[in-house]
Amino acid sequence: CVTHDLKAYFFKEGYLRMSSEVFDLSERGLENKFIHLTNNAVQKYSQNYCRFESGNQLSFPDFEQYLRQNHPTADFRGKILPKMKDMVLMSLESVKKKLNPEDRR
Repeated sequence: CVTHDLKAYFFKEGYLRMSSEVFDLSERGLENKFIHLTNNAVQKYSQNYCRFESGNQLSFPDFEQYLRQNHPTADFRGKILPKMKDMVLMSLESVKKKLNPEDRR
C-alpha cells in the first residue's frame, strides 16, 4: 500500500502473480506478453490462464509450500521477501520526483 505522501506499507500476507506461460528469454519468448506481464488484465486472455494456479496467483503460504517441496534451501520470509520489499522501495524511489502527491488524494 502506498499513501498519498508516498509512504509504503507492506501487508504481512500477500500473493504472487504468476505467468500462464513457462519463463523464456529467447527472442520468441520475449515477444510473448503472457510470459513477462503478470497483470491479470493481460493474463486472463491467455489460453493457459489458470493452468498452473487458480487465478494465476499463489498466496505467500502456498509459495512457501512450493519452495519447501521443490527448493528446500530457499528461505522465502528471511531472504526472498526482504529482497522483494527492497525492489519495491527502489522502484518508488526512482519515480518519486515525477509523481504529484496532490493527484493521489
